[in-house]
Amino acid sequence: MIKKTSSLATQRLENVDTAAAGRIGARLRASRRQKNMTLDELAETTGLNKGFLSRIEKDAKAPSIATVMKLSRALDIPVARLFGEQVGDSDIHLVRAANRKPEDVVRLATMRR
Repeated sequence: MIKKTSSLATQRLENVDTAAAGRIGARLRASRRQKNMTLDELAETTGLNKGFLSRIEKDAKAPSIATVMKLSRALDIPVARLFGEQVGDSDIHLVRAANRKPEDVVRLATMRR
């Protein structure tokens, strides 16, 4: 049985998406300005259209994850900052599969619960 989404539920989902995009847009603009970068420079660095970037900053468009990653690389900031999260360098640990020890796998499994 296929259920239809009510118009109220659809509006709520759209409002959530718009709110999330708004936070990303404002943080993107603040990060770009902090780096003294113009929209033209950011567009050239990322390979994205200047108008598209402007619409992201004005909350008219929601960027894809790939776009957010390009922006974070171009601005030299963590992706989490564009989402409003503060992550310390000490919170991030990279262990390559070839170097993984059994206790690392157990720790990872318990962190996901």
